[in-house]
Amino acid sequence: WFVAMGDSAAVIENTDTEDMQSFVVPYTSTMKTPGDANIPMNAKSRFELNVEKVEVVDASERIIPTPYKIDVSEDAQTFEFRGIDIQGMNLLGSHLQTGVTDLMDKLGIGRSGGHEVTLKLDDLDSDISGPESYSMAISPEGTSITAEAPVGLFHGIMSFVGLLNIDDSDSVLKEMIIHDKPRFEYRGHQVDAARNFRSKEAIMKTIDAMALWKLNVLHLALTNDEGWRLEIPGLEELTSVGSKRCFDPNEDTCLLTQLGSGPDA
Repeated sequence: WFVAMGDSAAVIENTDTEDMQSFVVPYTSTMKTPGDANIPMNAKSRFELNVEKVEVVDASERIIPTPYKIDVSEDAQTFEFRGIDIQGMNLLGSHLQTGVTDLMDKLGIGRSGGHEVTLKLDDLDSDISGPESYSMAISPEGTSITAEAPVGLFHGIMSFVGLLNIDDSDSVLKEMIIHDKPRFEYRGHQVDAARNFRSKEAIMKTIDAMALWKLNVLHLALTNDEGWRLEIPGLEELTSVGSKRCFDPNEDTCLLTQLGSGPDA
């Protein structure tokens, strides 16, 4: 919060923080009436309500988004392992190969373990055929991922990574065969950097999460009337004025403050 007089503005000191408790009085009761039986939820109570469901989730339900088809036989074996060894990484090409190793390193997944994952480019069944589709067969002897194009292999690896434990404990999997294809060609995520600027590090983390969830379009909003983030030679005012927010009623030096940015952002 800030106050202004003429062309000058000053932030109210105890509101210059992301900690709302510094200037907002906490609730002592959420009861709206004496007979209000509503029980307010918090992080602890929600965890306690859902922890049992989380603990019993089958590994095959941990792939995001849900695969097109999963086959698990009645006599499927369950097995444990730690770390994986991917064979055929060259089939991904240099760009996707770098993406796989980078993500696995960030997640702490060992790449020299005992469970072998073999990549293969080949035709798929007609019901899932496509460049982003893949088929994955998981067994105690190893896992094979087959796709018609490198991007399909990449999606298959991301699905397999989704089945693993990343808390330095053994991963527990069940034998299964997964057939997967995207339901939608355009699977996007928007980051509105014009209205709410994000750091390069935040954008890179977003791209990592998109890769894990098989999103394929980053809609990076860089220009609109609330902020202009794209530098264009010859139109310097777009960024020298349009990328800044301050208290300037005429908007000669910046855009008017908004969206909680304060009078000097």
